[in-house]
Amino acid sequence: MKPTYGVLHRVMASVQRIGYWALLCMICGASAPDFCQPQSQPQILTISKVERNDIIDDVSQKVLEEAYRKLGITLVFKELPAARALAESSEGVVDGEFQRRGGLSATYPDLIQVKVPINWLDICVFTRSVHFIPHGWDSLRPYRIGFHRGILVIEEGTKGMNIDPADTNELVLRKLLAGRTDIAVMTSIDGQALLKQMNEKSIQVLTPPLAHLQLYHYLNKKNADIAVKLEKVLRSMEEDGTIASIRRRIFTDAGVHD
Repeated sequence: MKPTYGVLHRVMASVQRIGYWALLCMICGASAPDFCQPQSQPQILTISKVERNDIIDDVSQKVLEEAYRKLGITLVFKELPAARALAESSEGVVDGEFQRRGGLSATYPDLIQVKVPINWLDICVFTRSVHFIPHGWDSLRPYRIGFHRGILVIEEGTKGMNIDPADTNELVLRKLLAGRTDIAVMTSIDGQALLKQMNEKSIQVLTPPLAHLQLYHYLNKKNADIAVKLEKVLRSMEEDGTIASIRRRIFTDAGVHD
């Protein structure tokens, strides 16, 4: 059966339309309509994060989101217990680790440390009734010490001492107020924020800090190419003051200070 004139006309019209758009795409190149361009999907990385949210976390999250935005990458944070967060980032279940102190790659070789600190913190002594000048961890030995359970750097620093850990920093300060401990150890920012929230003025922070810690972001080795690019972006943000500016703005909004 021969095709009718109407069928032939429709076929030829379709061919002409296809040829027209193909020719247009070839001529216009990058400026061609969206349907002429391959559609790339936005890249998303999943980052493990310890199940706690505080001002330090807010700063680090904003810094990372800004850095990854410059690379065209969106972050999704997966909150987990501390040990599991580290296990999943090391094993490649997720793409990276939110923030940890430096040197973690020596123990977890599958994690790449991005060598620009995204944040930093001071660990300080808070007291109500005893007063002394802190000179390192050993200066705490005469006292009953309260701190947030599971904070590795504090557990290591107070090993072998008279300790009374609690599940939250608020409970740590409540024990101090009740006289169950002599001193509390936590970050300067955590302590300031809690004392403001509790409207508590009888507790003071001692100086100098026990320790100054820089915090680093880690990526699983499967994202080694991204780690190189991210380090350059963070280095630029460090040099132009962006990281410090983000930190200062969030601290100001929260009514705390370095």
